[in-house]
Amino acid sequence: MTTRKILILLIALAGLCLWNSCSEDQNPMVSKAHPEDWNKPASENFHGTKVLSSGNETCTSCHGDDFMGGESQVSCYQCHSSYPHNQAFVANETSPAFHGLFLKEKDWDLSSCQECHGAEYTGGESNASCFQCHASYPHQNGWLQQGNDQFHGQYLKAKDYALEGCQACHGEDFMGEDTEISCYTCHSNYPHANGWLVPSDAQFHGEYIQNANWSMDNCQSCHGEDYKGGSSGVSCTTCHTEPKGPEACNVCHGSAANAAPPQDLNDNTSTTAIGVGAHQLHYALFDGGCNVCHTVPEQLNSQGHIDETPHAEVHSYWFWDREQETCTTICHKDTTKSYRWTGN
Repeated sequence: MTTRKILILLIALAGLCLWNSCSEDQNPMVSKAHPEDWNKPASENFHGTKVLSSGNETCTSCHGDDFMGGESQVSCYQCHSSYPHNQAFVANETSPAFHGLFLKEKDWDLSSCQECHGAEYTGGESNASCFQCHASYPHQNGWLQQGNDQFHGQYLKAKDYALEGCQACHGEDFMGEDTEISCYTCHSNYPHANGWLVPSDAQFHGEYIQNANWSMDNCQSCHGEDYKGGSSGVSCTTCHTEPKGPEACNVCHGSAANAAPPQDLNDNTSTTAIGVGAHQLHYALFDGGCNVCHTVPEQLNSQGHIDETPHAEVHSYWFWDREQETCTTICHKDTTKSYRWTGN
């Protein structure tokens, strides 16, 4: 074989190798010219299957970094409402494309998330769990159902009622913030505000109970009828150590010494306040017998104890005149004294 023929043969072989190399599509999405069954979910060429195995990076070469069309002028969002997720959708909270804002505009309808991430948002066909980034959101189907393993009360109990996760979306005051959904839509007094245990704070639980006309039914719904924990596992008697716990008389009026003011129901401690007045003087005179002047209730909710009147009733036989702040009784014999309750 002549040198010329050998040279021609080598060139032909090189051309064949080059042709084979170029004909192999190196694009993991098969090719830029999508096959006919590209949009058929049952096909092995279905683009969802290809994206799941290879990622969506190769889509950007034709459809643009934002998947809005690019060179192809065909937006992925013509068919997909929120996918492919771009960088702003996932991580840029200030972007109008952020997924939190996307969901807010949809009134938190999560059905489009479930299509890929599964009914419980744990991955589904995408194999990407929403909980990789979110500790407790999206809320699962049983989130609002008492008795369900996924009930949010159980979730919080397992976290020792740490509420930071709730505050991330519903705001530090739980009034809604970015979500515009207040926890108090369902809960009247929970989650407890930051000042719930601070006596000087306007959000102090004592203020809440007073505004609720001294009803503690809502407290019992979580802490139990005996206030020793209930479903919350948190006992009120840790702080309220009297035998009746938070229903002890001196929780609302009086002090550790006895149940007679000071202080009164309005937190007054001066004897010039009618709620305080000469309570301690009479308490000493009658050897602690509150029932000498008042009907002492057996329970917090006993009839006549908490009613529409803003003060305790005095037995009628003392002829108590609230306006004059005195009684007409055989006890007050000295005509030179006014016997005015507040000592004025």
